[in-house]
Amino acid sequence: MNRLLRFAFRLCLILPLLTLAPERAVAGAADSLYPVIEELDVKVELRDGVRLSANIYRPDARGRFPALLMRTPYGNGGPGSDTGHYFASRGYAVVLQDVRGRFESEGVFDAMQNEGPDGYDTQLWLGEQPWCNGRIGTIGGSYVGYTQWITAVENAPGVTAMFPVVGFGDLHDMAYSGGAFRMRLFSGWSHEMSSPFIVAQDYLDSTRDQVFYSLPLIGQDRLLGWRIPFLRDWLSHPARDRYWDRTTIRGRYNKISAAACNVGGWFDICLQGTLQNFIGMTSGVVPEQVRARQKLIIGPWIHGVSRGPRVGELDFGEQSVLKIREIRRSWFDYHLKDVQDEIASEPPVKIFVMGANQWRFENEWPLARTRYVNYYLGGDGAI
Repeated sequence: MNRLLRFAFRLCLILPLLTLAPERAVAGAADSLYPVIEELDVKVELRDGVRLSANIYRPDARGRFPALLMRTPYGNGGPGSDTGHYFASRGYAVVLQDVRGRFESEGVFDAMQNEGPDGYDTQLWLGEQPWCNGRIGTIGGSYVGYTQWITAVENAPGVTAMFPVVGFGDLHDMAYSGGAFRMRLFSGWSHEMSSPFIVAQDYLDSTRDQVFYSLPLIGQDRLLGWRIPFLRDWLSHPARDRYWDRTTIRGRYNKISAAACNVGGWFDICLQGTLQNFIGMTSGVVPEQVRARQKLIIGPWIHGVSRGPRVGELDFGEQSVLKIREIRRSWFDYHLKDVQDEIASEPPVKIFVMGANQWRFENEWPLARTRYVNYYLGGDGAI
């Protein structure tokens, strides 16, 4: 189990980088249509004067294009971004931005606290650019899925569609599971995210037990190497109080007007958040025309979705692997370019049924025909 948790933790750190990695070519995919212009380290000034760094990849052609925005704490890449070139060559302006306090962006990184207003300011800026036609989509996974959701409630003009992968919309639910702080997920992550240099995984492995078994928990950051203010804030607020208000979309789904295609995995650490966001966006508080534009795809995957048929010792077959980038492109072609595609006519829910090892479409989640059964712990078993 410890080996599996370490593997999941590492995937949590690298998933947003994997979204920038090359994917297998798809037979029949359209050839590139445009040469690509790269503009690196373009500074976007926010309302408080802080400037965030963005890399821009756009078609080398006259006219305006729909834009795709990714806001990430894991580095916005550099020349030759695969994601940037893939979509820019197919008629999108792609903006990959370092969030506040990370890499080439100014300011102080306070994990997930500033992503709503910073994302909103960036989206306003994006809509005003001469190469943007005013229609905006958002992309990314994990933390980068969260940056999409927490900004969506700000409802910036032109933000039409989102594609959050293994995302979530409530930081407290992610940080605390059943009231217990998720140390194996966030202690080492906080250390990595507050370090001015690359932290060796061997160092984290060698200090893990010392950190996890130390009390009080709020002092664990110094055992890792230095004081981490945002980690101390999280540990100082175990209950859901006003501190968490800026980091949740709970109770605010009715403020979101964008279409969202949620992608998650049955074995993913963010499964609860992925399902909750779909449920929230298809609830009665959301206008019917918005509810009708929500999608959910759940496969037999861990945090690194659809990377192969095997999860641990289980093999779900090649049919379990979906071409996520092609689905993402179809989603945005439909919502940002008005290109008719079967994705628009499919039922809203697509789930992989493990055991039968096959995909199945459904009309809602939770399933209307679900039969709920209560289970109780007994005291007559051996210990």
